[in-house]
Amino acid sequence: MIVLNGNEEPQKQDSYNGLTIRAPERVARRRRSWSPLPDYEASEAQYRRSLALEHKKMWHQTKVWRAVLFLLLAYALLTTVIGVPIIKMKHEDADDSSWSVNAVMGSQQPSPSGVVTLGNNMACNMWNHTNTVNSSLPYQTTLQLELPAMGDISIRSNATLDSTQSSNVTGNLTVDYDANLKSNNAQISVTMWTSTHTLQKTTLVCSADVGPNRGLSIFFPSYMSEMETIFMDIRVVLPKSVPPSSLISNFNVYLPVFAQTFRDLNAVNFNSVTIEGTVLPINVAGIRAPRISVKNMLGDISGTFNVSESLCVDTIKGSINTTITLVKPTSRPTPTTLTIDNGDREINAHVSLVSAYKTSSSPHFVGKVTTFNAPANLTVNYYPSTPPLPVYFSLQNNLARSKVVMDQKFQGTYLAQTKLAPATIHQGIENPKYNPAGSNKPRTLRADPGSSTSRSSGWIGWGKKPPNDEQSHVQVTSSLGPVDLEFGPT
Repeated sequence: MIVLNGNEEPQKQDSYNGLTIRAPERVARRRRSWSPLPDYEASEAQYRRSLALEHKKMWHQTKVWRAVLFLLLAYALLTTVIGVPIIKMKHEDADDSSWSVNAVMGSQQPSPSGVVTLGNNMACNMWNHTNTVNSSLPYQTTLQLELPAMGDISIRSNATLDSTQSSNVTGNLTVDYDANLKSNNAQISVTMWTSTHTLQKTTLVCSADVGPNRGLSIFFPSYMSEMETIFMDIRVVLPKSVPPSSLISNFNVYLPVFAQTFRDLNAVNFNSVTIEGTVLPINVAGIRAPRISVKNMLGDISGTFNVSESLCVDTIKGSINTTITLVKPTSRPTPTTLTIDNGDREINAHVSLVSAYKTSSSPHFVGKVTTFNAPANLTVNYYPSTPPLPVYFSLQNNLARSKVVMDQKFQGTYLAQTKLAPATIHQGIENPKYNPAGSNKPRTLRADPGSSTSRSSGWIGWGKKPPNDEQSHVQVTSSLGPVDLEFGPT
């Protein structure tokens, strides 16, 4: 054994001055997981990425909507600045035509069927007699009143087709004229029968001497059971008019679920007459006024009318049978107008034209007849003393036959047109005495080139056709129904 001295250190026998290579330290590794879900770091990264994408998408959508809003505002501005003047110019150009219906048809008077309100100046249920009768409607009441036959007179009710059933409420209105009345007042009588005493008390029959509701106003209960019934009979007798003090300015009748009968009232001076109903017929023996409007919905309209400004006859599912006299006063520059409108029932209208005018280049009478699914017949003749003045008449149908007859004084252009049915033009036997030139030559009918079995247009008159629209015009058109246009005796 060799023992070293304490002063001696162990010495390396060899040395290496170059680079040494040391193995890297072992890094602790994450335990491998077999879960399908991402780890925390991956989940955080994915979440931040989705936030960024969503923020970018929202910014893009906001930008798109801003662009859309800007385009809409720009479109509205351009439409206001450019489009409206163009449309207005076109509309004015279209209305420049002397045969434009809208240019010559005057506006019709407003409907009296506004809300009927209970005014403070009304006296209600001032019955003259109240008794009980042995019938299904045992409770009977009677009211009689007088009203000066001048100014505005209204006979209206709050009934409507929606809220008032005809099985609950029905009635009759009769308006008559009596030349033997010694008073200048209109005589109004009302008789009401009700099924219950409560119904008698809750039905208000009111009258007013002044104001917008001057006349008779009837307020039926808002609710009635199926067993409750009201029947009402209203009679109005008008005295002979002595103009101008006894002129009835506006005679307004609005009575749904009432049958309305107007006897011969030609001796009464009206300025305006407006009549409205719903389901029951309206019959007029004779009314003369500058303006007349008769409207119904499901009931028929028949009558004789004489107007000097405008006449409107309108229903939907009721027939129209009228005899009409249109008068053109020399003091009125605008034409006298006629409007007849129906939907699903026939129209028969006979029109006579009366005027003291000698010559004119604008239409003196304008008539428009419209229906949809029923036959329509229009006959127009000049009164013997009326010269062949310019007129405009049109009849429009869709599914049924249409016929227009113009008398021997008519001269002007014509159009008969349909799509899937024949259009027929017929010229009757001519009478040379109607020639305005005084010669014995009859009228000449000249068809335009290109006329076919479903469309025919042309001119009829004496001499040569004028170069502009100085004469009359008549047209009858339909979609599926045949049309007939006849020139000759009426």
